[in-house]
Amino acid sequence: MAIKKRFIAGATCPACNAVDRLVVIMEEGRPERRECVACGFSDTQETLTPSEIPTRVIPKQEADAELQPLRFVPSTKPDEDKG
Repeated sequence: MAIKKRFIAGATCPACNAVDRLVVIMEEGRPERRECVACGFSDTQETLTPSEIPTRVIPKQEADAELQPLRFVPSTKPDEDKG
């Protein structure tokens, strides 16, 4: 069973507020956990299944019940070519 440790760039420890001192510890078959090398703080990150991100392409709103066709009306401006 291999243990991998990786520093988290720019992360701040929630216990001691030290910057760039958090490391992610990954062990096979176990959930990831983060640990502060400055103060020893440690917690486990729960892996959550990401839900679908709301986008413009997939709206969550109801479609309009009544659809109507568009009708284009000619302009009422006099032609400038005629003179």
